[in-house]
Amino acid sequence: MGNSNAVTVTREFRADFELVVKSYGLTDTEVEEAKAAVRADLDNAIPCYKSIAQQIREIGCPC
Repeated sequence: MGNSNAVTVTREFRADFELVVKSYGLTDTEVEEAKAAVRADLDNAIPCYKSIAQQIREIGCPC
């Protein structure tokens, strides 16, 4: 998640984020928008992406 507005995230969050991105088939533009949203509100992004990624793992990734 590199950028001039870099935010340090855990490996777990990065894995969750990347799983969500891959599962939903986000375009490069959508990924950049998602990263901007994470940077704007990391405290809420962490549990959000964790929850979504957990659901994807439970039902299986359609990737």
